[in-house]
Amino acid sequence: MNTVRLSLGFTAFLFLAVTFASGQSSASKPAATKLAGTTIQDKTRDTATSQSGNTDQSCTPQSKTPPVITSNVAEGAKDVSGTIQQLNTAASGTTCSAKVELWMLLVALGDKPSDDDLSKTTDGHGHQARTLLGSATASGNQFDIKLSDALVDGQTIFVKETISKTSGNATTDESTIFSDVIDVAGFGNWGLVRAYFTSGFLLSQDQGSFSQSHLFLAFTLDKTWKLPGVPGDKSIHRWPPGINSFFETRLTAIPVTACTAGSTSSGSGGTGGSTTSGSCDSSSTGSLTTFLADQKTARLDIGAYMPYTMTGFTYKGTPNALFLAPIAKIGFDTPAGSINQTQPSNTSGTTTTGTVTPVNPANFYKFYTFGGRFGHYAMGNSKDEAPETLSYLDFSFGRFSNLESLVQTAAFPTSRERLWRISVEGILKIPSTPLIIGVSANVGMNNPGAPKVVQNAGDDLRFLFGAKFDVAKLLARVVQVAP
Repeated sequence: MNTVRLSLGFTAFLFLAVTFASGQSSASKPAATKLAGTTIQDKTRDTATSQSGNTDQSCTPQSKTPPVITSNVAEGAKDVSGTIQQLNTAASGTTCSAKVELWMLLVALGDKPSDDDLSKTTDGHGHQARTLLGSATASGNQFDIKLSDALVDGQTIFVKETISKTSGNATTDESTIFSDVIDVAGFGNWGLVRAYFTSGFLLSQDQGSFSQSHLFLAFTLDKTWKLPGVPGDKSIHRWPPGINSFFETRLTAIPVTACTAGSTSSGSGGTGGSTTSGSCDSSSTGSLTTFLADQKTARLDIGAYMPYTMTGFTYKGTPNALFLAPIAKIGFDTPAGSINQTQPSNTSGTTTTGTVTPVNPANFYKFYTFGGRFGHYAMGNSKDEAPETLSYLDFSFGRFSNLESLVQTAAFPTSRERLWRISVEGILKIPSTPLIIGVSANVGMNNPGAPKVVQNAGDDLRFLFGAKFDVAKLLARVVQVAP
């Protein structure tokens, strides 16, 4: 009996154990299915996320390579081309593009400005820092920019590349990449030497009006031994100043102090009578007259100056500077004809002709001066190119043997003396043209300690109208257009 009871109890226990195990197995299968479903869902979401990530993929390459100008960047060029880095492949539904702009700097930023400097539209003083010359959309990894105005010598340019991504109607600028700055090269660069040719005509005063005109030709060779500093460019120190020397030759007319030795008069329309000659001595009446010789005179002079740049500015992309410099000159003039001249003197109803005699009857008139120069430079593209002198004004003191005065000494009642005089000479260049306007004055001054003046040399004033050319650029252009 007991055995039967134990068997029944053991059988019931086994039944319950099997039933419980089956229930656990059924419960575990839906859980596994749910877990597997969750895994598939997550993978699907990851795949969608991955596809969405491709949609937002950047067009900008991971390593940004600056654009490069490959065309010849020289004065007169109206086409600038180059290459950019290949953009990333655009995802489905998007487009990658690159816009390339050519900019010109209006302020000096040194040889290697940073991207922050190039991105600024104004400098620290509120002045415009750059100006747009042209733009184009890159095709593949090539760009070609057409310019409305040709490049000019001395301009500093750079390329700005803007990478954009377009999705639907929305365009987003992703990144901006700047190229290195490039200086526009000019024709006929002679390095640290500049040569200038000036031609025109002089107007000088005669008989109370500027009625005398004379041809003026000049050739100047200016050598820069040390460049002056450029305001705003920390790569070149402004102190000590630059060092320049120059050689100059001129063909023109010069004033010479003279006196009238004798004269005759005749009525209007008559013929002149005979004249007698004399010498300039204390018996002559009035001041010595200053006149311009009818024949051309030749001048040779050399000099040196030390320019110190005071302030700078930019004109049409070219850095400019104003400077002050001590200057010294020495040279001589020689008349190309007879020294004795016949000076006409027109009066109402009569014409008087008299022979004039120079105070110093020499074949060479020597002079030397020293003073200061205020000038205007167009700076060069590099440290190996001399600046171009556009305009200048010289104010100096000196002695001139062609403008001697008659003085009285203890030994001689009449003697020639070269007194100190003030010399002013300047040229103003009209912007964007080769035309110039010049002025020259030679004025007497007090000479403390000098002998008593019997007859003083007169003052001279003249104006120049002409054109001034850079010889290197002029020759290069001639060769360029020559057949």
